[in-house]
Amino acid sequence: MQACIISTLLVASILCMPGCSVASNSQPEADLIDLPPSTRTELSVNRKFEFSVVSTSNWQTPNSRGVLVEINSGKRKIIWQQNLPQQYGPRFILPSDSGQVLLLDDWLNIKSAQAIYIIHPFSGSKTAYSFDQIIKQSGFSASTLTAHARYGSWWIAGMPSLEKGGNIAVIPVAKRNIVVDLNTGKLLIR
Repeated sequence: MQACIISTLLVASILCMPGCSVASNSQPEADLIDLPPSTRTELSVNRKFEFSVVSTSNWQTPNSRGVLVEINSGKRKIIWQQNLPQQYGPRFILPSDSGQVLLLDDWLNIKSAQAIYIIHPFSGSKTAYSFDQIIKQSGFSASTLTAHARYGSWWIAGMPSLEKGGNIAVIPVAKRNIVVDLNTGKLLIR
């Protein structure tokens, strides 16, 4: 009996030690993710548009700003800039050949409120889908999507890409694809 009490006290004292993840409720180091560079830039396939995600504080806060530049005969013109809703910016950036920009997920591995975020710079509008909306529209269960996710996100199974013409995005998920029409913001499963 005394050995059982001593063993219990020993385990309890170890769990209450400073720095112990159980006692301090901190995440283990393996769960940490590197922050992105303070500026990331992607070009459209036709090289007419450049989208940059810029930290507003060198990542002292999770805030970022998006800047879309149109490139015409070597001249650069900012056509859209705004704070972005994603924490530490989006995980994937896909600028289209006609200027729309598809942003996927937050950089951090969280259930994103803007898992799909399309910027329509010429009309000033945006289209957004949360992770929960993707589940509802796709017909997949959350467990199916997360089981196939490979890019730190909750749902993306492969590298997203733009089809020829640059206005249709293909996002691999759970052995299928979510197809996003960047002109209309509509989602299809194929």
